[in-house]
Amino acid sequence: MDEQESEGEGSGLDGPSLPEPDFDWGAEGPSEGRDPDVMRFEVAGVSFAVDATHVIEVATVPALTPIPGLPAHVLGVAVRRRHVLSVVDLGAFVGLTDSTHPDRLLVLHADGIDAGLLVRNVAGPEVWSEDAEAPDLTDVGDRLRHYVVAARWAPGGRVLLVDLPEILRDAAVR
Repeated sequence: MDEQESEGEGSGLDGPSLPEPDFDWGAEGPSEGRDPDVMRFEVAGVSFAVDATHVIEVATVPALTPIPGLPAHVLGVAVRRRHVLSVVDLGAFVGLTDSTHPDRLLVLHADGIDAGLLVRNVAGPEVWSEDAEAPDLTDVGDRLRHYVVAARWAPGGRVLLVDLPEILRDAAVR
């Protein structure tokens, strides 16, 4: 273990960063010039996708410890593999109402921030292809639209690719 790993540089935690994702990129790894791999999931009945390089793992929903004084979209903290994660309700953060219960925790790392999102129906990694006609976003609220970087049609409906690093920075889950 080198000096940077032992200090947990970039993790925002006292200790090493969470382990890297365990899925296989194949021989070439993620590369410029090809469509990115994404993880797809649902929140409040809306299908989202994030760059798969930010996904550490998909886990069952752990026990949450609420922390007084946090914004309503930060549901509390959870301990996952000896790391304390802020757990975010993405739907509440972007102004969606949720009538479904999440069944998975998407553990993420972006821009030095480790966090978890409560989600449903996780799929991927899969290739994000923008070859198809992009769906209309006029019905997407301004708060959510700010984070959408692309959209596409997939079986089951529209999928919104969101800027995860910006969401985690703005949601103040450090």
